[in-house]
Amino acid sequence: MFYKILLFIFIMFFPFLLYSLNIMRTIKGDLWGFVDIDSGKVLIKPMYQYAGDFFDGIARVKLNNKWGFIDINNNVIIPFVYDFVNNFSDGLASVKSNGKWGFIDRKNRKVIDFKFDFAGNFSDNLAVISVKNVYGFINKKGKIIISPRFDFASDFIDGVSLVALDGYYGYINKKGDFIFKPILEDGGSFSEGYAWIKLNGKYGYINKKGEIIVQPQYDEAEDVKNGKAIVILSNKRIILNLK
Repeated sequence: MFYKILLFIFIMFFPFLLYSLNIMRTIKGDLWGFVDIDSGKVLIKPMYQYAGDFFDGIARVKLNNKWGFIDINNNVIIPFVYDFVNNFSDGLASVKSNGKWGFIDRKNRKVIDFKFDFAGNFSDNLAVISVKNVYGFINKKGKIIISPRFDFASDFIDGVSLVALDGYYGYINKKGDFIFKPILEDGGSFSEGYAWIKLNGKYGYINKKGEIIVQPQYDEAEDVKNGKAIVILSNKRIILNLK
């Protein structure tokens, strides 16, 4: 009986899973809709002012200057009542209403009050928020974990966030402590344990301990992929092995 139940679930939901992977956005004139990637068949006719990609079976869309969410059958999952919405992450979405940002769940229940000037997605169980043009982080209960004090803050990736303070960039851990002081002209997100940095007009790389492992000496630098970093020096492309 157990295996029959599993088979029934698979038969019922596998087409949905496969189908949802084969849907993409399309635009006609100024309106957005969705088509089947393989056949080109229109699945949801262009009717929205904007449409985002589907994630976990739902997509954010804009209609009559308001934002909400739909499923792949064009059923409204979250009504069109918001000024702006971000995609769901860790079960919550940051949304804007009456000029303030808060968080809702997939049943459109308010989880965190609308009290922020900006709110990003949850990543590493923390979300960027802004109050009076300075940025900090909250947890999923809405508690401020890192007090707003930065000019800019990016999502945490592998426990590290790129932040800006007084016109320079640095990196912090989830306690809000700097692992690399804000002396940089720019910096990238961590990828495979490394991030590119820009210092004195040149690019190099640091690790998650804040240690410089490639001295800033290159004219350009890309994110690390498969243990390798592509850099440019005097118009020459160089591949660095960081593993």
